[in-house]
Amino acid sequence: MSSQNDPRLLKQTETEIILYHDGKNAHRVIHTSFEGKVPSEITWVLPFPSKPVSYTESSPELFVETHALFKDLYASGGGTMQKGANSMQRAMPSTIRVHEQKVVGNYEITPLEILRSDDGRDLNVWLKKHGFNTMPDALQKPYLRKGAYFLAVRIKTGGEASRMKPLDIAYPAKNLDFPVRFTHAGREYDLSLYVVSELNAEKMQVRAGQLVRESYAERSSTLELPSTLETQKFGLAKMLKPRTITQVIFRGLNSAAKPLSKLAADPSFEAK
Repeated sequence: MSSQNDPRLLKQTETEIILYHDGKNAHRVIHTSFEGKVPSEITWVLPFPSKPVSYTESSPELFVETHALFKDLYASGGGTMQKGANSMQRAMPSTIRVHEQKVVGNYEITPLEILRSDDGRDLNVWLKKHGFNTMPDALQKPYLRKGAYFLAVRIKTGGEASRMKPLDIAYPAKNLDFPVRFTHAGREYDLSLYVVSELNAEKMQVRAGQLVRESYAERSSTLELPSTLETQKFGLAKMLKPRTITQVIFRGLNSAAKPLSKLAADPSFEAK
């Protein structure tokens, strides 16, 4: 997830993602934490393999509910961002198509469709013109293909972190993944992935274990979801036939010791 950089640094302490599938579409629920004074606007650029079909603000309590599932397990031993510009005028470069802006709560979302996977220069022209950081070709390359989308997201925080509710983005896909490699050089961040799945704990533990061995993941845990989940109100119980939830923790991503350029692929999971 790319975000803005400038001399007035806002420390993004952690990105948290819940991945799940509703039987038709994959979902990424994105939640971020910060240190320091929050600017009135924050901008993101997010790559997706297909056109998102819906955007929904979720309750922050969804992540409180998720954290609670792992609290007892660990009790027993078990980046930078910037204010963006105000203008969102349209442009129609030859290799991208700018779709209608969506406004969801405090989020303004402009989908940018890739028409040809040439070199990303037209995408960068649009991003720069509208107050977003441009992205080096090497960072764009894994995601730059015909039919893919980049979301240019502007968040109206009003200077209050509490206005940044989790954003649930649904898009057509069979697997669940998150583009950890898509970020600027010098932007370190922590990441917690929570994967809600219909697969059993054994299968999810095998996949999470591979990430710990083969990537920069520090640890992983898989829990069978409790039967009482249906009584909880903030979102986990609404996900299609959830059987397990897997937590994968990454720390210090994109640091000198953990360069994302060395990763061959992003974390990916089967949904069912």
